[in-house]
Amino acid sequence: MRSAVRNGEVLALLAVTAGIQLISVNYLPALVYLDVMLLAVMYIGWHSAPSRGAGWGIIFGLVQDVVQLLPFIGLNGVTKTLVGFASAYLSRWIFLRGVGPRVFSASTITVLDGMLLWGLLWLLGGVPPVQNWQSMATRVAVTGVVGSLIFSLYERVRFPQKDFTQQSGPGSYL
Repeated sequence: MRSAVRNGEVLALLAVTAGIQLISVNYLPALVYLDVMLLAVMYIGWHSAPSRGAGWGIIFGLVQDVVQLLPFIGLNGVTKTLVGFASAYLSRWIFLRGVGPRVFSASTITVLDGMLLWGLLWLLGGVPPVQNWQSMATRVAVTGVVGSLIFSLYERVRFPQKDFTQQSGPGSYL
């Protein structure tokens, strides 16, 4: 089932994720950093066409750059554009209905996003953030696990399960 995410939902998601990102960058320790912008772009990509995923990816990435006050505005825009496009493109072949595939997908894309951001900073002569492997592994685990839980809860609200067991009556075949 590939249902498109409406523009109103995306704008609301942008406002909520920007607020969460602002709070997490300023008030939470670096070890519990949850990349909600990345998760939102992945979700939009999973339920959109590749061009729409890439378009919203650049908007979410630019908002993330502004919120985090990075030295080069647009780096997250580039990485989130690629994430949005790749998520939409790969969702045609990867079945993302279970928790396991979502955790794996979110974790893998978090690693690739971090490596791409680090490489772009290095190419531009900026000082890439010094992260040890333990910090990166913790971020990947937090984003992967919490992200899959957030997706599951959101889809449960968005697509409630229907109960057809109460359909027995005079004209039913049960």
